Amino acid sequence: MKKVVFICSHLYSGSDALYESMNLHQKIQGFKSYKGNIYESPLHLLRLCENIHKINNRSAVYLDNLVYNYQISTKSVYDYCKFIYVLTKPEHVINSLISIEKKKVSHAINYYNFRLRRICEMAKRTPGAIFLTFEDMAQGKGMNLISDYLELREPVEFNPLYLAPFQKTFSTDLLGSVLRSQVEDTYERYLYFLKNQLLLRPQ
Repeated sequence: MKKVVFICSHLYSGSDALYESMNLHQKIQGFKSYKGNIYESPLHLLRLCENIHKINNRSAVYLDNLVYNYQISTKSVYDYCKFIYVLTKPEHVINSLISIEKKKVSHAINYYNFRLRRICEMAKRTPGAIFLTFEDMAQGKGMNLISDYLELREPVEFNPLYLAPFQKTFSTDLLGSVLRSQVEDTYERYLYFLKNQLLLRPQ
């Protein structure tokens, strides 16, 4: 199996900026489709690695950015792939889903909560993977971890300014204080869980 790395995150997390930065590296190539690739068996991992890569040697890294639970439904990925988990606080995510994606409040909250829960389930099965928050990326942290994790001689170059589109603010509170408090509590609980897993994190 060739080297495959998945960024596992959620919509409006800033993981797209990380994906694009990694995709610029000479040994990494991303193969994210518009509708999202689905990995239901080892065969789908093989198909990913059959794509034409910009380099033709064993150091090539195949990259995908996954933001939906349905995109991975096979446990084989845990044995054959590497993982970078990215989480962002809920306010911007939920407001973006409501304002931009036109999701109902309940649907936006359910997506965010269930996505974080799945990421935690995956992280528990992948000790040694990388965990980053939006704040880490905004401070330019974690790129050396990624380079070491993927055994890259040249570091991944990441400019925190790439995150500007994900820092949009909204003029109204689309959630209300009660729902906002509930979803923030959920985020803090999952964040605490991830911080206590055997994951690589910026110091």
